Amino acid sequence: MAYTDTNVLISYYFDEEELHETSVRTFNALRAVQKEVYISPLTLVELHSVIARNLPKYRLPPHYMVLDEERRIRALAKDILERLEPILVNDEPKLEPFDKGRVFHIYRKAIDYAATLKLRSLDLLHIAYAVELAKRGLVDTFVTLDKELIDRKEVLRSLGLKVMDLS
Repeated sequence: MAYTDTNVLISYYFDEEELHETSVRTFNALRAVQKEVYISPLTLVELHSVIARNLPKYRLPPHYMVLDEERRIRALAKDILERLEPILVNDEPKLEPFDKGRVFHIYRKAIDYAATLKLRSLDLLHIAYAVELAKRGLVDTFVTLDKELIDRKEVLRSLGLKVMDLS
């Protein structure tokens, strides 16, 4: 079972992405061995953000062109999710103490990993989600195209995640 980084979903769906063929082969291979693919609510946010920022570069079928930009972005995100059928994990609004306040537990996990992993905040949050799913026995692999994450595969292994390098 695998947690899939947003870049894999984007690369799979859009032919013009550099690693499209690699993503297609990998995703299909995961499905062939009946590996479930998980994403987090963070993935939904990032998916919409990436599509919005890159919309002009994507070649879209004509039926998308009749939609305004916001509907086009949402329709593309929905189509990606329907095509790839990842399992969306629920956010758990648990709060944990941090300094003099409280933060969502997933933020706390990302904070805890910051010094060791030295990654951007979205990547830290993806790792926090994936590690939590690994602890529940739902995932064992993190699938990504991100070189910074791939470079930290030994640290991620110590957290209970294998990294599938698609780069």
